[in-house]
Amino acid sequence: MVSRAVESPPIIDAHLDDSAWQTSDVAGEFVNLQNENPQAMTVWVVCHDTRSLYLGVLCRDGELVTEMRERDQTASEDWMEVQVVADGRLGNDYRFRVNAAGSRMDARQKDEFWNASPDWEAATRETETGWTVEMAIPFLAVGAFGGIIPGAWFVRVLRSDTSRDEATEMSSWTPFGRRGQLDTSVYGLLHFGSRNPKMARRSVRMLETDRPHFFRPGNGATVDPVSLTMAWPNEPAASVYELQLSDSPRFSEGLTVSYTIDTPTCAPTPLPAGRQWYWRYRMRAYGGWVSGYSKIRTFLTSKSGGQPIQVAQPGDTAPTH
Repeated sequence: MVSRAVESPPIIDAHLDDSAWQTSDVAGEFVNLQNENPQAMTVWVVCHDTRSLYLGVLCRDGELVTEMRERDQTASEDWMEVQVVADGRLGNDYRFRVNAAGSRMDARQKDEFWNASPDWEAATRETETGWTVEMAIPFLAVGAFGGIIPGAWFVRVLRSDTSRDEATEMSSWTPFGRRGQLDTSVYGLLHFGSRNPKMARRSVRMLETDRPHFFRPGNGATVDPVSLTMAWPNEPAASVYELQLSDSPRFSEGLTVSYTIDTPTCAPTPLPAGRQWYWRYRMRAYGGWVSGYSKIRTFLTSKSGGQPIQVAQPGDTAPTH
């Protein structure tokens, strides 16, 4: 998703008729907990100026279930929530939720008693087809003390669609993990400035950990090329993983082998012995979303342990498995 700079920010009145929204990137295609089309449509737009990030949301809804509440009180009702990570540190998320009556809840990480400072704004309005939302989130409130922090922010946009007669339907702009739980939706990437919207809209961030015991082989380890088994942390929202191994850190050079698998483990075809190898992986999530590649890690194949199979000649790229 791309946020474009505007000179005149939208008025936070939930009318969605400001000129700032006319040139903003638009995103929809929400999914429910089963990563299928939800019953109710949701569309959101985003822009920014030098002080704040602005979001507008259009929610189709045949029945509003909501009421005015004290700040930070939550209930099973209609609401929209935006979660942002501005500094690239997963877990350092800020949450901004507003129900259809306009009551607000904000939290930082797990602290639901945290209140943004400076404060953020939100307005809602009931329409003939549902309800609309506008939000203004100051950059200072999410730790962006110098304005926009360079690079993409991580963003989740979540919705609760509640009915008195049917089960509440949760939906998300980005896909959910296999467990079908609200907190497993992946983070989408929010870019500031010009970028191809089609490319940016389906980019997500893996929950990749830096803990070394989650990875096999260990970084810099020497391994038997015949019995090598590789593993990395499970990504809840992954439908498949793409693994690359190469004897060049550039991957586009030398001998490169690629695998597409649906579990975070792989026993590759035995690699040539006595070489330094570089490896990385990325995930593809439900709905065609794709992450960037992981950190590059290395290992060395020993000269003992049997004669490995030559999978390709140097300079070639092995076919994808």
